[in-house]
Amino acid sequence: MIPLVRLGNVAKVLKGRVPAKTIEDGTGARFFDIAEISGHPPRIVEPGIDLSQAIFLRKGDVVVALLGDLGKSAIVNHSGEGAVLGREYAALRVSDPESPTYLAYGLDGIAELQGSGGRPCIGKCHAKHKCSSSC
Repeated sequence: MIPLVRLGNVAKVLKGRVPAKTIEDGTGARFFDIAEISGHPPRIVEPGIDLSQAIFLRKGDVVVALLGDLGKSAIVNHSGEGAVLGREYAALRVSDPESPTYLAYGLDGIAELQGSGGRPCIGKCHAKHKCSSSC
C-alpha cells in the first residue's frame, strides 16, 4: 500500500493572481489558463496589467483549474515555462522531478471518478493519460 502524504509536504501550492485580460498577438508576458491547458498556443497579457503579484510558471509545475473545468490539469514544459498563471488556476510546484507526473496522474484519476475522462498535458504524458495533443 502506498502511504498517504499531505500535498503541502510534497508541493508548494501557488494561486494565480492575474485576470484573463489577453491579446492574441504582440510582445509581453505570456498567459497560461484553460486555453493553454487545452493545447492552444499561449496568449499575451494585455499591456498595462499589473504583474507585480504574478506567479510565473516553471517547467514541471502542475497547473490545476479552480473554476469552470474544475480539476482540469496540465504539466508545464519548456513552452509554458515563464508564462503568467491565470487567477482561476493553481500551480503545484514540486521539488522531486518525478512528482509532477504522479500528481497529474492522481488528478486524472480523480476526474475519471467524476466521469470527465482524461486530459491533455503540456509536457510529458503518463501511462494512463488520454492525450488530445502531442506531448
